Amino acid sequence: MEEDLLEIIQKAKKGNEEALSMLLSLYQPMIRHAVSFYFSGLAEAGFSLEDLQQEGAVALFRAVEKYDAKRGVSFGAFAKKCVRNRLISIYRATHKKEKKTKKALGEVPVMPPVLSDGAEWINMLESKLTAYERQIWSFYSQGYKPREIAKLAGRDVKSVYNSLCRIRAKASELERP
Repeated sequence: MEEDLLEIIQKAKKGNEEALSMLLSLYQPMIRHAVSFYFSGLAEAGFSLEDLQQEGAVALFRAVEKYDAKRGVSFGAFAKKCVRNRLISIYRATHKKEKKTKKALGEVPVMPPVLSDGAEWINMLESKLTAYERQIWSFYSQGYKPREIAKLAGRDVKSVYNSLCRIRAKASELERP
């Protein structure tokens, strides 16, 4: 089997479409598994499942080009590593852009301001919050930024951001007026 695989790889390196297709169908389950592992982190950035499977296929084709059987590593292990590394690179690049954007914008409000006609909605939200979250929500709704809230509440900034994220999650569970 290994010798047959090496022949197929050699043909694929020379541009044989049939050999490339055979390798793709043989390693498609591995690509799907790798994509499923990283999909949730990349779906947030706008990648579809098909996009990531195509990226996995491209990584497989690059693995075919770069594979050297003399190094003593099986093609399957090498291809798996190439696909995984490609998906990790995409994840890192995507999240690096997000961090740069957030840093460039400064402190962006975590939630949009609430309109005054949503008093009932606000009451429903506040009933779902813990005492600490209500305190943070009170400061936030008055227009304070997270760093200012941290000083006022005597808490760490990270604790305030975490609280705002929990408030946001609870708010998204409620129907807007």
